[in-house]
Amino acid sequence: KIEKGAGNVRGMHGQGLEEASDRFPWEIYYRQGAEQIKEWNLPEAVGNPLFGLPEIPKTHDLPESPFLFLRRYERPHAEIFFGRSYYVRALCNRVNDPHADPLILLYGQSGVGKSSLLEAGLFPRLETEYNVVYARRHAQKGLSHTLGAALQRELAKIPKDQLAPATAPALPQEKEEAQTQATNALETQPGQVVEKIIHELEAAVANSPEAVKQEIEAFIERLRVLQTDAKAQQTLTTPLTEESLQATPDTGILIDEDIFSFLEKWLVIEAHTNKPLLVILDQVEEHFTRPNPNLPDELDDFMLALRIIFSSPALRPKGKMILSYRKEYHAEIEARFRTFLLPRSTVFLETLTRKDILDIFRGVTQTPALQKRYHLTVDEELPAMIAGDLLEDKDSPVAPVLQIVLTKLWNAAVNENAEAPHFAAVQYQQIKKDGIAMGEFFEQQMKELRHWQQETVDSGLALDFLYFHTSSHSHGAADNRTLEALRRTYEHRQETINALVAKCKELYLLTDSQQSQESTSLTHDTLASEVIKQYNSSDKPGQRASRILGSKMREFRENDDSIWLDEMDLQIVEQGLPGMRELSPNEKKLLDLSRRRREELERERRRNRQIRRILVTAIILFAGFAVWQWRESVKQKNRAELQATVAQSNLLAKEADERFPSDRTQALRLAAAAYELHPTTSAEKALLKIFYQTRFEQRQFYAGRLLHGSEVTTAVFSPDGNQILTTCRDDTARLWSKNGALLARFPHAAEVNAAVFSPAGD
Repeated sequence: KIEKGAGNVRGMHGQGLEEASDRFPWEIYYRQGAEQIKEWNLPEAVGNPLFGLPEIPKTHDLPESPFLFLRRYERPHAEIFFGRSYYVRALCNRVNDPHADPLILLYGQSGVGKSSLLEAGLFPRLETEYNVVYARRHAQKGLSHTLGAALQRELAKIPKDQLAPATAPALPQEKEEAQTQATNALETQPGQVVEKIIHELEAAVANSPEAVKQEIEAFIERLRVLQTDAKAQQTLTTPLTEESLQATPDTGILIDEDIFSFLEKWLVIEAHTNKPLLVILDQVEEHFTRPNPNLPDELDDFMLALRIIFSSPALRPKGKMILSYRKEYHAEIEARFRTFLLPRSTVFLETLTRKDILDIFRGVTQTPALQKRYHLTVDEELPAMIAGDLLEDKDSPVAPVLQIVLTKLWNAAVNENAEAPHFAAVQYQQIKKDGIAMGEFFEQQMKELRHWQQETVDSGLALDFLYFHTSSHSHGAADNRTLEALRRTYEHRQETINALVAKCKELYLLTDSQQSQESTSLTHDTLASEVIKQYNSSDKPGQRASRILGSKMREFRENDDSIWLDEMDLQIVEQGLPGMRELSPNEKKLLDLSRRRREELERERRRNRQIRRILVTAIILFAGFAVWQWRESVKQKNRAELQATVAQSNLLAKEADERFPSDRTQALRLAAAAYELHPTTSAEKALLKIFYQTRFEQRQFYAGRLLHGSEVTTAVFSPDGNQILTTCRDDTARLWSKNGALLARFPHAAEVNAAVFSPAGD
């Protein structure tokens, strides 16, 4: 063109001209031990870490409240998200640094705000320069399939005619080169990708510990199986076509071999959007807390997918990937990354510091847009006061508790003056007095729930319902539950469940799950820990019943014929059924068996009661008969004794009759003895005969044989009974023989009143 005199040289280009590299024209070295100086930057040094970062695009209106209680901050809440500026800057630096590792591992304890940092802090500041994709692990799809579904959704946004070479318009040169590079990369790799990864893993085995070595060798064996699988080879050699986009991203489950197309999809997305693709995968720890039994090798497959995408620096995408998870699983995840030789950097998200808490108050009150919208003012000493109280307990979840405090302060301030809300120290002191810890918050909300519907709380249903939203695989983790699962699990309480869901959302105990509007979850993992603690210590009927069933079910599964609930436990379980979930088939079987056993015992008890009644009746009859017999025997004995007595009395009376002529005194005594023994007619006749017949003779007897001149005053027998001594009023004492003969007369000068024998008989 120059030779022909053409003056327009804009179409010329230099062949073989080296472009200037995208780097500074110097090398910088860091002394060992001073690597942290790499993180130094001017914005942080002047106390404004966000200085120089892109502004948040104005794509959403400000929410009604600047505080979200326990809900996490999402993209629409980016303008009210504060307190993590230093981490936003650090992550932005790593994402923007072309020399930084393509994989960033963000981890921290539950409740520090990892999801909020990524979705409301980092996402909006990169979405202008990056194509940002945020995804949370899908429990049914697993990690690899969640990533695949996210890439598929981004591909679906590209017009299909641009993916078909026959109808695609001319692309800019850089896009065409990127797409060609992506396609060629996958076409040259089908037989080589797996082999290359196998060689790399075999090289890593030599220097690995024994436990890691076994895992690598097992995974190599899986790759060799995949390498020889005809279906896998066909998948590897299948190029990306229009038909590959027909699967629904949200519901289609990718086959394992589809991970080999992830790189191609990633590069195509970057080529057609002309932006680096940044993928944020959150809640990676759910691989451990909510494992999918259908995906036993989920984590290894995901590592393989990352290895395919990021192992080759020449084919590596421009974008990066951030993985977020809880710190207790960092060791396991880091070990997998080390095993698969994946380039990564780590960021540990610490709990809020005093500086972060003060930044939250400063951001809400001093940002012009927020000040115009909310008109919030705060007592000068209040931020430092709250920071001091929250940071006093090193083990408490600072971020969730701070959100509770700020939301309560906001509600109180708006109720007092909606036009110009003000946070006063007096309000905070009252909230602090009522309780600001997570446990106290939960108790307050449960009291509100009980005030709404007492039976739901007292029966244990509300606590069981919230406990159902926790993970069974990890202590202290929340879980998502679909409304269908809730209705199925609490089928016997259909009249209550919908209202309970709405009320728990109103009290910030539940929130809609991000995966689906038709599912719910606890508002925060820290709340899950409190729910689990309260559930395990509750003595409400529903929880007592659940514990009894849980302890029995382990034995019941092993020997279901000989295990049942005793009557006391069965009564407790039946009382607790309205306050717990629907029973499982095995639990229903145990309950039915226990009820049949109780009925059998009741029938046995009724039978035993009847037998006892019969036995008691028989005993009473036998006792009555025995008493009757005893009485009869007593009567017979008495009759016999009476007959013997009568006979004895008659005998004495007869003997008295016989003695009467010779010895009337003896006869009288015999008759008296007979009458005393039994007053028979014979004894009575003998007495009357002796008495009346001898009355005159008796006088003659005493007058003729023991004669005295006057009245006898005493008469005594001698010790040997042979003599009688009498005294008389005629001034004498007389000594008689036993036959009545006078032996001696003892006159006295006066009347003798008494006389006795000496012991010797004198």
